[in-house]
Amino acid sequence: MKKVLLAFALVGVAIGGANAQITDLTGGVFIAHYVPEITNSEPPDGWCGQYDVLYKINHHSEQNNRIDTATYMWSAWYVISAFCDDKDFCGCQFGVGPYDPNIWAFDGGSTQPCWPPVASPSGLELPSGGWPGPGEGTALTSTSGAWSGNYLAVYLMTGYAYGYGYSGIVPLAVNGQTLAGGWTNCEGVPAEFAPLETPAGDQGYGGMGINTDGIYVQPGCACCLPGQICIITGPLECAANGGVFYDGECCDPNPCPAEDGACCYPDGTCMMMEEAQCVDPGVWYGGPCTPNPCPQPSGACCYPDGSCIEMTQADCTELWLGPGTVCTPNPCPQPVGACCFEDGACQMMSEFDCFAQGGVLWLGMGSVCMPNPCPQPLGACCFEDGTCLVLTEADCTTAGGDLWLVFEVCTPNPCPQPPVGACCYPDGSCIEMTQADCTELWLGPGTVCDPNPCPQPFGACCFDDGSCQMMTEADCFTQGGTLWLGPGTVCMPNPCPQPLGACCFEDGSCLVLTEADCIGQGGVLWIIFEVCDPNPCPEPVGACCFEEGSCLVLTEADCFASGAVLWLGPGTVCSPNPCPQPLGACCFEDGSCIILTEADCMTAGGVLWIVFAVCDPNPCPQPPVGACCYPDGSCVEMTQFQCTELWLGPGTVCIPNPCPQPDGACCFENGDCVMMQQIDCEAIPDGTWYGGSCAPNPCPQPPDGACCYPDGTCLVMNQYDCPTGEWYPLPCDPNPCPQPDGACCFPDGSCILMQQIDCEAIPEAIWFGGSCSPNPCPQPQGACCYPDGSCQMQTEADCGGTWLGMGTVCDPNPCIQPEGACCFADGSCLDMTAVACTDAGGLWLGFGTDCDPNPCPQPEGACCLADGTCLITTEAQCAGDWLGMGTVCSPNPCPQPTVCCVFCDCYIVYSEAECTDLGGDWYPDASLCDPNPCPGTAADRTTWGSIKALYR
Repeated sequence: MKKVLLAFALVGVAIGGANAQITDLTGGVFIAHYVPEITNSEPPDGWCGQYDVLYKINHHSEQNNRIDTATYMWSAWYVISAFCDDKDFCGCQFGVGPYDPNIWAFDGGSTQPCWPPVASPSGLELPSGGWPGPGEGTALTSTSGAWSGNYLAVYLMTGYAYGYGYSGIVPLAVNGQTLAGGWTNCEGVPAEFAPLETPAGDQGYGGMGINTDGIYVQPGCACCLPGQICIITGPLECAANGGVFYDGECCDPNPCPAEDGACCYPDGTCMMMEEAQCVDPGVWYGGPCTPNPCPQPSGACCYPDGSCIEMTQADCTELWLGPGTVCTPNPCPQPVGACCFEDGACQMMSEFDCFAQGGVLWLGMGSVCMPNPCPQPLGACCFEDGTCLVLTEADCTTAGGDLWLVFEVCTPNPCPQPPVGACCYPDGSCIEMTQADCTELWLGPGTVCDPNPCPQPFGACCFDDGSCQMMTEADCFTQGGTLWLGPGTVCMPNPCPQPLGACCFEDGSCLVLTEADCIGQGGVLWIIFEVCDPNPCPEPVGACCFEEGSCLVLTEADCFASGAVLWLGPGTVCSPNPCPQPLGACCFEDGSCIILTEADCMTAGGVLWIVFAVCDPNPCPQPPVGACCYPDGSCVEMTQFQCTELWLGPGTVCIPNPCPQPDGACCFENGDCVMMQQIDCEAIPDGTWYGGSCAPNPCPQPPDGACCYPDGTCLVMNQYDCPTGEWYPLPCDPNPCPQPDGACCFPDGSCILMQQIDCEAIPEAIWFGGSCSPNPCPQPQGACCYPDGSCQMQTEADCGGTWLGMGTVCDPNPCIQPEGACCFADGSCLDMTAVACTDAGGLWLGFGTDCDPNPCPQPEGACCLADGTCLITTEAQCAGDWLGMGTVCSPNPCPQPTVCCVFCDCYIVYSEAECTDLGGDWYPDASLCDPNPCPGTAADRTTWGSIKALYR
């Protein structure tokens, strides 16, 4: 008994272990699974036989560990051996723990083991004395082969579940006699028993609940720990150890994802990838890429002066040409500077190129051609007049030269000479010479002086009548002039001799004078070439006055002959009228009368003048009387002309008083002054009558204070002028007004509403004012990584990929490079980045491709068929044995079929050794069994003993 029990104490129900194999029984559990369909009437093959057919579960989530009953019910439930994958075992042991006998009573008659489901299942059970019952246990050993699978029924528990208000759990447990539980494998020498462990709360034994949930258990599966370590454990222990639980997965093959680490390349770059992907020329360093752990290559570092030093990129502060570049020969770009040529031209080039291209002077690194620093050559500078000076081209241009001949001299003069033409002088003379020599008017190249083409001079030409005209000498005499005064003479003032004539004066007297003298002496008429004897002058006229004051211009004789009373003398005129005017009565609108002349009456505003009349008695009509209103509202009856204020019209009276009463200053609380009548002012509640004028304003003014605007500004004004209504009896300094919140923008593009003073106190914050919705703040840019590994500098809002954050940059590219299918020559496929694929010698199929299914072209090789023929196919296309990539069919490498005769039976074999193993005779020259070439017949083996002898 003891020996048998020890044989079962081999593999404990434990959570934790090694790689899963079919004989590794680590991680198993015992599940209690209730099937309501099982009745007390057992079928012919038993309820154990029905499990695999009708009631098998394939996952721990399918277990039913609860029986519900209100009274008394016969029930059956399976004890299921559960693993994460298929196992082979030949024995197991378990037990039942303590439970309340009021909830369950085992039916010992039908409780039974479930042996492996084979044609004739059998086995050996070694139960404890009180089995089945609390604290008891049993051990099973199969004698008909192994249990094989992952959710296998090993026992059928039957009994009676009690309701009546009871509930509880019948727990599975270790064998109460051996204090162990678990499985034994099918090996000849069993391994040492592993005791039950349930760390971190994982359960190894289930339990059946009666009117309550039972104990739910699940088999141990793959738990991936850091470092791609895989152990078999339960989900709770896995989580407690920081692992990731893979339900239904085992550790062989290892399901744990490989961790990325640093893979270093010859150019010093570091890429995060799995170790398996880091292939030549990459070298696996592991760990992070920040800071970069990779050895940095050296390369040529070029300095501004063209020198070269080999160093790493990090040490190079100038232009680094890349890994592996060298300084011999010097690959660095050489500095350029001003290169001077013989003709003074300047070009930017290196010192070597300068002299190679004919330059005469290189001015050094950094020198420039703007402005041109090169020495300029001399040459002949030709001027418009044909003169020549030796100058530089620039000096020639500045001096006004027309032509510059490089390297030429002025002796002999190489300059083109100007042409000759007619030169005209002010006196009209003409000399032929060059334009440069001509100091006057040059008529152009080729013009001549014969005939004389020059314009002739003008001068004063005098005529008989003393008149003067400007013309040439020839024209003067041609047109009747008597004297030409010479070139340049003018007619203003008139230089010509003046003729004499009779000069008549106002009194009719006559003098012989020139016209100018006549006018100068007051003559009124000048008669050219006339004399005064006899006197040709007309008799004088003058103003002739009549009694009524009228005036006519007449000679003295005609004046008195016409009845006039006064002749004012020769030359006097009637406009204005110089004659004495008569007096008369001048009547005014107000009825008054004054003795005046008619003109003085009209000037004085008279409305009626009566010639020769007197004012006593007053002959003037009198105006009507009416009411005259004064500014103080008083009234006096008088004529309109006596009234100095408002006259109401003829016939108006002062009783009752019709005059408007005066306005005065009416003052209001806001300091305003309005002109109105006193009665109207006193009718207004806050009006106070001051009288007088509102200019200047006599009203008391309200005090000034702070008027606050919605934007927080403050203006000093009184309460009544404040348009917002937010007025405080305070000064504006300091500003008492509530300050509005506005948009304050931060470098990260965020926006917070706050007061301006608070925003400006924050370093790097910028006050925008207004609202934060929508956000007005400039958004920062950062590196945006796209699925294809490309990188763009964008704001977070514009980024259509993964935004790495404010301040991140795309140079160097920080984006994770995508993996794609990388095809190798052997047809294998690995998911890796483009760089890693190229470095590994593969062909990268591009972003978005993957290796499932394998898209890579498969290699071909020799495929050997059963009849010995050879075909070139891929491994997948081969219907026989594929000999490998690159193998060929010429010569044929395939083994050829031969015949092996075992008695009269014919077998196709491919070697003599294979036939010997069968115990037959080898016929290497035969290749077909139809027809049968073997000697003998089947009748020679008719007894069971003779047949068995074939296999001894």
